[in-house]
Amino acid sequence: MATQFWDAVDRMFALAKNGKPEEARNQIRLTLQARQQALSTAVARLLVQNNESEEQAAQRIADIYQRVQRQVYLFLTATLGAILLTSLYLIRSNRMLFAQLAELSEQRSELAQKLISTQEST
Repeated sequence: MATQFWDAVDRMFALAKNGKPEEARNQIRLTLQARQQALSTAVARLLVQNNESEEQAAQRIADIYQRVQRQVYLFLTATLGAILLTSLYLIRSNRMLFAQLAELSEQRSELAQKLISTQEST
């Protein structure tokens, strides 16, 4: 379409150059204005399509960011849950170890008392 427009412009200039300015003006009024209108319509249609494409792309990008944000929150929640469970397990294990240690310490203390009383009796 644009090629036809510029070909017609070249023909108008050729007519004007060859001493036919009135015929060139008539051709401009009849041909070039219609072709310019067609080009303007095509450009407007392409701009509308481009705008729609940009809106769709922006929506897809927003959807992608929303999915990524949801996945990050899920990952963060899972990580914090794992940390919490690990901490609870460690607390429980430490309590069990300290309970065993206290029991062993008490047994040692009892054995030491028995040893002292056995030594004193002999």
